[in-house]
Amino acid sequence: MGRAFSVIVARWSVAGSAELGRSAPSHMSDPYVEMRAALPSSYIEYIEANNGWEGFLTGNDEYVVLWDKEAIAEHYDSYKMREYLDQRWFAFGSNGGGELLCFDLSSGIDSVYWLPFIEMSDEQPILRHKSFKDLAYGIERRV
Repeated sequence: MGRAFSVIVARWSVAGSAELGRSAPSHMSDPYVEMRAALPSSYIEYIEANNGWEGFLTGNDEYVVLWDKEAIAEHYDSYKMREYLDQRWFAFGSNGGGELLCFDLSSGIDSVYWLPFIEMSDEQPILRHKSFKDLAYGIERRV
């Protein structure tokens, strides 16, 4: 399956969740609220002001889906991230394909990594952006 298919699926998923509404079931916890103290301030400032974003970054063909706060809870629940994703990682989006966008909370910095959705293995994380600010800069230039 090609990149175009992944983008279509990602857009469908986001659009579908918007149509279903954003109220989380009462049994679902809120990972953003629970982990907020450990999250990079650059990310918190961005997500509080914009509550997510989706599109291609300026200057390259990288596709990014930054989940809004409600979608984070939905994805943690539906993908069972608390069960499969090591606690050192905080997933906050995807590349519209097979990788999660994550912070390594144990590092104390705002570097952005890709981890595979399948297995959610952290054996070989891919450093994608040295900082969340770098990623946000690509977004700001697009908007």
